[in-house]
Amino acid sequence: MKKIYIILVAVIATFILSGQDAFARKYKHEKEVDAQYFPRSEIYVQYGSPTILELVTMLKAPTSFEGYETTNQVFTGTPGVGYNFFLRDDLSIGIFGGYSFAKSDICKETSGDIGARLYSQGVKNYVGQLSANWTYFSEGPLTMESGLYLGVSYMDREITKAEGLSPELHNQLPKSNEQIKVAYHITACKLRYGNTFGIFGELGFGYRGLVNLGISIKL
Repeated sequence: MKKIYIILVAVIATFILSGQDAFARKYKHEKEVDAQYFPRSEIYVQYGSPTILELVTMLKAPTSFEGYETTNQVFTGTPGVGYNFFLRDDLSIGIFGGYSFAKSDICKETSGDIGARLYSQGVKNYVGQLSANWTYFSEGPLTMESGLYLGVSYMDREITKAEGLSPELHNQLPKSNEQIKVAYHITACKLRYGNTFGIFGELGFGYRGLVNLGISIKL
């Protein structure tokens, strides 16, 4: 009977030790795999030049008003903040939030000179986007990426009409409004230099700025 107990204990001990060894090997393998992809998180802040929304969508004199010009255009560009999570060492998904403001005056053109102001307009634009980014070149601290962003834009447009307008002209002018639009952005090329702390510059088309500069930290 004692021999049976000894054999049974030995079998159980062997099973436990082999299980621990397999678990240790699996844990070590997972750590090695994870090490290839760390750091997994990136936080960044950026500043972008005027966006497509600012340059194309707004600030033009209405085509129905002949003899009026757009003047005193001001663009803030697009400051923003974002977060990326790396699914692999060359692929990440993320979220981005940005803000921009632009304004202009619409004035009557008289004999080649700008005359009386018809109205002023200002547009505040808030952008939220999800992103997917692909790193196609990596050499030491230098990486090159491209990306696709898709989300929504909340645009608050305020119209300030000049005083003394005729009721007919006053009613023909655009009115203050709010809009929600699809907000896209394509990053053609992004260069980042640095390991944990880095600086980057990118060229793109859409709602984040034609040219973006920023700093980021990888954790």
